[in-house]
Amino acid sequence: MRSRSLEFDKNTKRDVSKNIFIRLVQRTDLRRIYEIEIESFKTPYSFFTLQTLFWFNKEYFYVAEIGGKIVGYIIGDVRNNHGHVVSIAVDSQYRGKGVGKCLMEVLIKKFKETSIKTIRLEVAVSNLIAQTFYKKMGFRAIGRIKNYYRNGEDAFLMEKRL
Repeated sequence: MRSRSLEFDKNTKRDVSKNIFIRLVQRTDLRRIYEIEIESFKTPYSFFTLQTLFWFNKEYFYVAEIGGKIVGYIIGDVRNNHGHVVSIAVDSQYRGKGVGKCLMEVLIKKFKETSIKTIRLEVAVSNLIAQTFYKKMGFRAIGRIKNYYRNGEDAFLMEKRL
């Protein structure tokens, strides 16, 4: 069976069927990422926080493009020998089209290449759409963190074993 995805190198991925191109972030991408961040979250990261994440997480920070337009991003890092999904978001016009899945697949591949055995993330207890997405990607809830978000909302801690 032929794969629908074509790998270019370890830092890029193209899903030919959907014209999704995944690449490492560049500093000039941050304004667009910030727009997606504000649109996507009740308590978005500040632009300064995104800049900081860029400088400290460049090798785990990817954007998705369709037709040259940034339509999503994912930020990861490594904490205590675990991969961690810091943030993932997709422009509302492109949700449900496989963008988030492509982003997550690239980050998972990167973690595997660096011998990471587990990936963790936090998700708002009210964000049922994201929870469903993470479960489809192989994550399972392993705990609850009280008052995790600035607005006082709890988060589920989710984990995927590689």
